Amino acid sequence: MRVLLGALAALAAPQPAGADCLPFAQPAHVTGTLIERTYSGPPNYEDVTKGDQPETSFFVRLNSSVCVNADPELGGDPATVDIVQLVITDAASYRRYHSLLGQMVIADGEWMQAATGRDHTQRLIWEAKLSPAS
Repeated sequence: MRVLLGALAALAAPQPAGADCLPFAQPAHVTGTLIERTYSGPPNYEDVTKGDQPETSFFVRLNSSVCVNADPELGGDPATVDIVQLVITDAASYRRYHSLLGQMVIADGEWMQAATGRDHTQRLIWEAKLSPAS
């Protein structure tokens, strides 16, 4: 009986936060539709019609939500996302990927946690590389 109670207690024990989430250190690999969004940038990050610079970024609207743990260095809670902002630092790649807008793509890179006003999703993909999904 004691063994049965111990086994039941183990089954009922709460799972640690993020147990079913992707490890932050794991490379990012997601599939979805490539979209583009424009947000207000500097100086006030509030309204383009009031003088803020427009900032346009690529995002992938995922086929299905994914949970990603927090960056251990920044802390925080796991995040379940259905859209991910892409960080593409190479202008030539950005121009090349523009032809994939509205299409299904595979995005690979490194997970990044939102940390600034320019980060518009809880998790981003740093140095994103895109390819058409087959």
